[in-house]
Amino acid sequence: MSTPAPLRLAILISGRGSNMAAIAHACRERRIAAEVAVVLSERPEAQGLTVARELGLDARAIAWPGAARRAEFERAATAVLEETGVQLIVLAGF
Repeated sequence: MSTPAPLRLAILISGRGSNMAAIAHACRERRIAAEVAVVLSERPEAQGLTVARELGLDARAIAWPGAARRAEFERAATAVLEETGVQLIVLAGF
């Protein structure tokens, strides 16, 4: 019996990324049957993006300048999720 392919995760963060890092480590240690496809933040300065990059993950920021441009943020985020083949979105402090 073959092992199913791991779920492709998008982890959305806003700050330090401690939850994201814990999830990424659990995936690498195969404690979670998933792989991190992308880490997204609405804050380009979020420390968690640096942490994600240090872990070798695809880390991207999509600036969200305010509620008036929420639809623009959602379109950009959706495009990244589709591009990276994400199957499950994890809100880790987002």
